[in-house]
Amino acid sequence: MNEYIKKVPTLVYICIYLFLIIIGIILCLPSPYILRTPGMTANVIGDYQNADGEKTPMITVKGVNSDSSSFNPIYLTTVYAYGGPTNHLSPLIIVNNLFSPTSTVLPQELYYPPTQSSEEANEESHQQMDGSKNSAITVALSNLGNYTGVSRSYGDITIESGDIGGPSAGLAFTLGIIQKIKGTDLFRDDRGFAATGEMLEDGKVGPIGGIGQKITSVQKSGAALFLIPKDNCDEAQSFIAKNNDKYGDDAITVLTVENIKNALEILNKLSSNGTNWKSSPTLEANKCLK
Repeated sequence: MNEYIKKVPTLVYICIYLFLIIIGIILCLPSPYILRTPGMTANVIGDYQNADGEKTPMITVKGVNSDSSSFNPIYLTTVYAYGGPTNHLSPLIIVNNLFSPTSTVLPQELYYPPTQSSEEANEESHQQMDGSKNSAITVALSNLGNYTGVSRSYGDITIESGDIGGPSAGLAFTLGIIQKIKGTDLFRDDRGFAATGEMLEDGKVGPIGGIGQKITSVQKSGAALFLIPKDNCDEAQSFIAKNNDKYGDDAITVLTVENIKNALEILNKLSSNGTNWKSSPTLEANKCLK
């Protein structure tokens, strides 16, 4: 009898040990999910700094001073995505971020087709960025015409984006080009503004992913204003409603735009009110968060 009693605790310990091993293995197995978190912001009027610390103007216009110190900033926004076909995240990381207010866990297939590798996905992302830059230059020039009395061509403008991928910087690049060539701030608040949206060649602003994470990044940047595609407004409202303690009415001003002319008109009307731009009727008319 005493011998049996001695064996019972041993069996219990063995079972607990095996259970913990199994749980540990499960938590370390690759999961078919990706994690999306707030990325960085970058001033398109300023310089891009690579991993080696080397700086290059993000937007260069032939014959125009590239010094950004006299301009208010225009920020592009990014999202960090972790995981993928050849870089699986463990369930432990996924579970740890499920209830994060600023992170989003998504099925891997929403980002990567079943047969696409991480390398192919990265190449596609940079192709999207190249297309975004091309559209930004085209749309900016078509909206500038012969402003300043000098006819500019596509080859006069270059955009440096480094390792940033995807199409969402198009609106920010377009507005940055216009501001540089005009030589005057589009928005007269020293804090500047941020913008996100795919720039289509007809001037329309297309929706993008990760708007919640981008709102978080913009708030940290200190920008006074955030222009987003109109089609992303519902998602933005939902994100801020879930994080109302961080994004109250005075925390961030999010406005929606449909096209480049609409964006320029909004910025012009707000700037006409000077430092009192928050009292402008234009602000209320275009607010995503009413």
